Amino acid sequence: MVFILLAIGIIGISAGNGGWMCWFLIWLSIIYLLMWIRYYYSVTKIYKKMSDKRITVSVGADNITIRTSEHLSVMKWSLIKKVWSFPDVLLLFTYGHWNYVVIPVVPLGEELKKYVEDRVREHGGKVCS
Repeated sequence: MVFILLAIGIIGISAGNGGWMCWFLIWLSIIYLLMWIRYYYSVTKIYKKMSDKRITVSVGADNITIRTSEHLSVMKWSLIKKVWSFPDVLLLFTYGHWNYVVIPVVPLGEELKKYVEDRVREHGGKVCS
């Protein structure tokens, strides 16, 4: 999406239409990319500081629990609004498009992956494959 906006802005300027909208799209794209880079390096820095990098995921009938050496998150199934299902990870979106939790699929197994997807559907969430 960001690259599409950037391309539209650049094409508009190169076609001779250097209006404010083209410049706005270019700057909006650059700001978004800079925010993503900042987020990526922030998460990488936190990960490197963790003394124990193991993550424990517990799946229950009422909630899903994610535990690290420094944090514990318990989420009720109704809090998860959307799941993006990929062959190697599940992305569990909680409040919107920006807040999500990544869970690797290989340690879970296909049966538990399907269980998570079913629980999210039962509580009004959407699963996208």
